[in-house]
Amino acid sequence: MFGGLLEEQSQDLKLRVVNHKKRFVKLFYGRYKEMLPSLIVYKNSEPTSVDFLKTEVALRNNYDVVIGQTKQGKIMIMGFITDHQSSENPNNLLANNPLKKEDIQFIIPSTSIPDNMEEISYVDDCQTGDFVVLRNKTLNYINDNEVIQHYTTELSEIVLSRYSVSMQAKINTFFMSEANDETINQIVTDLYNGSPFIKVTKLFDPQDNIHTIENEHMASNFVELKREYQNKISELNNMLGINSLAVEKSSGVSDTEAKSNRSYTTSNANIYLQARNEPLEKLNKRFGLSLEAIYNDQVASEFGQVAYSTEGEQPNEEI
Repeated sequence: MFGGLLEEQSQDLKLRVVNHKKRFVKLFYGRYKEMLPSLIVYKNSEPTSVDFLKTEVALRNNYDVVIGQTKQGKIMIMGFITDHQSSENPNNLLANNPLKKEDIQFIIPSTSIPDNMEEISYVDDCQTGDFVVLRNKTLNYINDNEVIQHYTTELSEIVLSRYSVSMQAKINTFFMSEANDETINQIVTDLYNGSPFIKVTKLFDPQDNIHTIENEHMASNFVELKREYQNKISELNNMLGINSLAVEKSSGVSDTEAKSNRSYTTSNANIYLQARNEPLEKLNKRFGLSLEAIYNDQVASEFGQVAYSTEGEQPNEEI
């Protein structure tokens, strides 16, 4: 490629655009997948031996995590359930009995597994039992991966448009010729490579074959594409329970307007928090703990900074 242009430069440019879109999809989707395990943290976890980061990685990958007491009396991750038919599963209204030891795929040494195990239940006011089951969502009709994939696809089209506009903005000279005219191909190649002079035949007429246009107005499309890009990220963040700007305006946004979608975002956040905190409440009651799942303010605020202004490049407002 460094020796000059391809025979048809248009094919090279098309390939660049396609590869740019593919790279964005890979980068954006991967970054949000990396972010998910850090989005929720756990308070008052010091008295336990639970690896809550591993817990979140498992939950975000659709494992139902078993947290309970080992034979040595430690509270830690014990494994994953293999049977979802449990009276303690809010999604299962017909099951009558809590889970047992045989319903768990253990990841701890066999020497730490109690001889008998039963899921902690409200049936006896959490007075007995050895473990609870944490789920990513109480009702799991929509996979988080599908949500991220959907918005990644939409965002990739916007990014593709921005990239295409930036390339088109550089084009202001057109060379007209017959199809497969090698003279024009050689002229474009020489110009691209910085040749100080170009040899042409008498048939080449600069006035007829070279045309220049003004396309500076195309740069104005960047503002609208940027606005739509941030709107889509805001929608994605709201779906994941991350607070973001509620309205889109070209001027300043009031605090009331910025928080006008807080109820929707909070509802989405509760989908994840309640699925964790409800079993943790039973674990707390059984073993005298005070565990609580909450959103990581630092991560949420970083991904929620989508407030912006198109006038005067004012600094973003942190929501």
